[in-house]
Amino acid sequence: MLLKETLEKNRTHKALLLHWISALLLRIGIKGLMRTSCNETYNQEFYSLLTQFFTENPIQFLDRTLNFYVEKITSFPYESGWFHLTEIFLEQMRASSIQLKQAVFSQGLVYLWGLGKRGEAFQRFCGEQNIELNGVADIKNDNVGRRTAYGNAIIHTGILLQGTGLIVASNQKIYQYLLEKNPDLKVLNLEEFCPD
Repeated sequence: MLLKETLEKNRTHKALLLHWISALLLRIGIKGLMRTSCNETYNQEFYSLLTQFFTENPIQFLDRTLNFYVEKITSFPYESGWFHLTEIFLEQMRASSIQLKQAVFSQGLVYLWGLGKRGEAFQRFCGEQNIELNGVADIKNDNVGRRTAYGNAIIHTGILLQGTGLIVASNQKIYQYLLEKNPDLKVLNLEEFCPD
């Protein structure tokens, strides 16, 4: 309601305000929906308002992620759960699959470092794209010798630091850590393909 009132009062800058406020609404709104601690009824009501707003105000952004959000909000019901982080990361990887596959296939052995949401999405992406992961590691080394839910062997981080293949770092922090540990490593920053 506040958004509609603001747009009605500022007719001369309506298009610019609509664009700016919509981007803000998406960035904050989707992050809010991702939080599992929020009240489900409020989340559903908010999602309904987002759907109505973006259906009435079709907007094209320069930012690929924002366009992705608008398309999902206007096409899928709340119950689909598409806004959960793993699903968003997976969709972003699919959207840049050509570049991501080229970066991975050209390197021989491929490993993943990081078992968080982005790492989970990457394992699913690899399964869809027939990319063989030669192992998955996590800084804690807690589950070495086991397999992930996607069937990938969990290996010790020390093996990866020896530089036997391409390491797909699941985020910027891991990417920087790996290059500090061994500047000769072949490392791909997955966060570049699925930033948010």
